[in-house]
Amino acid sequence: MVNTTEVRGRVAEHVGTKGRALKWIDVASALWLEIVVSVCFFAAAAWRIAVPLDENGVDTPATRASAYFQAANFIVFGLLGLGCVFWPIIHSSKREPKRANPSSSVRFVEEQVVTVSGRNFRPHAKNSRKGMENSLRTLADGATIRVPTRRSMRLDEEAHADEVKVKSARALETAAGKDNKGAGTQQSEGNLAYIANLRSFLVFMVVEVHIIGVLVGVCELQGSLSPGHPPSARPTFWTPGKWVFTWCDRFGISLFMFISAYFCSKSLDRKGFRTFVLGKLVRFGGPYLMYTCIFAPVLMIGLKEYLKYALDSMHLSAVAKAVEGKEHYAFFSDWLKLQYLFQRGPTWFVLWLLNFTLCYAVVSPFLPTLRFRMPHPLIMMTIVGPALGGIFYAIHTTLHHSQYRDFGDMDRWEYGIGEYIPFFIAGILGGRNNWLREVKEMRTWVYWTVRVVVIGFMVLFFCEMAQSWKIASGTGMHLDVKLLYALTPPIFAVPMSLFVLHLWSHWFNPQTPRRFHWAFWASSYAVYVFQALFYFPLFIAYLEILKRAGVNVLGEVLNFLTTTKRADSLIEGCIWGAFFFVTISTHLLLWPSGFLVRSIPVFNKMF
Repeated sequence: MVNTTEVRGRVAEHVGTKGRALKWIDVASALWLEIVVSVCFFAAAAWRIAVPLDENGVDTPATRASAYFQAANFIVFGLLGLGCVFWPIIHSSKREPKRANPSSSVRFVEEQVVTVSGRNFRPHAKNSRKGMENSLRTLADGATIRVPTRRSMRLDEEAHADEVKVKSARALETAAGKDNKGAGTQQSEGNLAYIANLRSFLVFMVVEVHIIGVLVGVCELQGSLSPGHPPSARPTFWTPGKWVFTWCDRFGISLFMFISAYFCSKSLDRKGFRTFVLGKLVRFGGPYLMYTCIFAPVLMIGLKEYLKYALDSMHLSAVAKAVEGKEHYAFFSDWLKLQYLFQRGPTWFVLWLLNFTLCYAVVSPFLPTLRFRMPHPLIMMTIVGPALGGIFYAIHTTLHHSQYRDFGDMDRWEYGIGEYIPFFIAGILGGRNNWLREVKEMRTWVYWTVRVVVIGFMVLFFCEMAQSWKIASGTGMHLDVKLLYALTPPIFAVPMSLFVLHLWSHWFNPQTPRRFHWAFWASSYAVYVFQALFYFPLFIAYLEILKRAGVNVLGEVLNFLTTTKRADSLIEGCIWGAFFFVTISTHLLLWPSGFLVRSIPVFNKMF
């Protein structure tokens, strides 16, 4: 978490007849990064208003509405950030210190003692800016400043409320710790190491799903190039690739939401609203703005320029055939135009996690503290899951063919309302009531039931892919693919999340984490944000290797096409080779780079 300076109360120096309160420049010098991120949100909002296009350069009423919504969202972030930064100044300016008697000829300098985390220190007696800055930088997160002067000063109401919250949270944590079997203390950090392991594994799987998604698109396009478009013409990579992509896509981000929300409540109680919000704006908002406004647009321009170069030396008719029709070909030609556009990429998740987190921070003071045990896993699988499945189905059937499906850069609103928001709320409730301990201590018959349900869904998804095989044509197998997609994601996500959490808590929970554990944990966030900067160029490198080897392959930005009209052994080898080459090369380069990014100034405060 970003170490920010939290100033609560007032710091004042009374020298002679002139009282000097904390200045704007003092806070700005201590919280400069928070101010920069907040101002950059205003700049991003202005960009979205001026250029209301989507990441493909399409201008429709839906894309304009989405861009304006994003601009309003960014403005709220900027106002919230600047308000939290300068709130101590605004609050203290309402109560000006009383001036001393002007007739007094005695120059009086009163001693000030600042209490920080139980330790006392004395700021510089001289009325110097350097002394004030040194005093500010000594403050720790959540520290309370007491400045005794001739006139006794009370604690600031906000600081007092934060102290009450911290004491209450500690009391609740102690009480929860006593409920553990034979343990009178809180759950140790080592017992929750599996959460960090799981988060890193989920990041690894997200990168894999994006690589597999590119190759699955290639396989589907290869099948469409065959006469009559038979599904059996797809290369063999399509079935396992589509199967892994399907079950990962239907639960991975939802579990991410649960894990991220699980620790929000305790973090908010410990740090207070102001420190919590500023930390999230820097940690989430900073990487999001850097990727969407700088790195991703530059990457997309480079990929388009490479495609133009590749098309100059290859057959343009192959692209026209691949995009199927003049209308799509015109869109493809417009897409190739050189434009510096806002690109969301995988950081859409970071944006909406920031939205959900800040919304919780705002409404948290008005919410009742609910204390209850986690619902029984069978109730969650038979009642909660199907209920979410019904919501998912209703939203999917309404927005499936709508241009507002990804409104506000949400990745499919049926997932947003049917999975992401419920899982985030479950994470908040679970963090308050220690649900992870209950998941870890599930009875044997319960977790074996969960495993059987998960295996059943895996088999169902595999049959969904396998029914397109020639060998399955005579079996009479017919599964409604559209119905399965519109109904099963939340029903599958509930047992799959329980299964993964229980599995990791027992098998991937080191009591004494080693150095490589800490390295992977520290790298995972940067790996998620910057993944596309690695696997896209590596796809291009693989295409160039094939071209130099004399393979007839046409380069394209999001996948690669071939002029061959049948899935022969050459094409099979190219696709499987792309999977292994890009996967191995991406992870060998991406994870060490994610670790090294944290040593770069400014970046080390965000990752």
